[in-house]
Amino acid sequence: MTQTSEKTVGEIAAEYPAASRVFEKHHIDYCCGGKRSLIDACRVAGTAAEEILEELAGATGEDRDWNSAPIADLVREIVERHHVWLHSELPLIDHLFALVGHSHAETRRVQRVFSQLKTEIESHMGKEERFLFPAILEMDALRAAGKPIPRPPFGTIRNPITMMEHDHQLAIQYLDEIRDLTYGYDLPEDACHGLRMVYRELEALEADLHRHIHLENNILFPRVADWERV
Repeated sequence: MTQTSEKTVGEIAAEYPAASRVFEKHHIDYCCGGKRSLIDACRVAGTAAEEILEELAGATGEDRDWNSAPIADLVREIVERHHVWLHSELPLIDHLFALVGHSHAETRRVQRVFSQLKTEIESHMGKEERFLFPAILEMDALRAAGKPIPRPPFGTIRNPITMMEHDHQLAIQYLDEIRDLTYGYDLPEDACHGLRMVYRELEALEADLHRHIHLENNILFPRVADWERV
């Protein structure tokens, strides 16, 4: 990885898909914080950049290179893999909280933050599925046919993209608050089976949203925004 330390973590994760696993392991923000250089991101995470570079050099995986994939495939990956999973996972976590009950003040606080996150994500996905993604796919089809792209009703594609990026930042703030409230998903010694399930699913939700937001912020949105610069 030539000059990897000088690149942003978003660029690294976009160019080397297996890098996202390394970043997740060390809690390095590569989605909304993807514009930081690797050195700065490591400093924020309290991790040695040399250690991360060594792990990145040996990282392997089967993830697809979404930088060169057709836009339609990338949108399909986001919707059919991440959105579909979230549409089932969010109600599941809600149900698990109801089973656990309100026996602990800490659990009640986590549940309140999760409810805010759930509302935000569901609204966000609706806006993408109804408006932004159809507009992107239409623009992509016109480009493929060699036809000019008309000015969208929202002025420029960057306007809804900016809104989606703001939503992503809010979602990450909620995830960070949940991680803080759960002490990094560190279960109490007397945790019941239900609470263990809640923590497990919340941690899975965090990892999936990081990957999901990365695909949009660091790959899909920059590729689409470039169309209007041509």
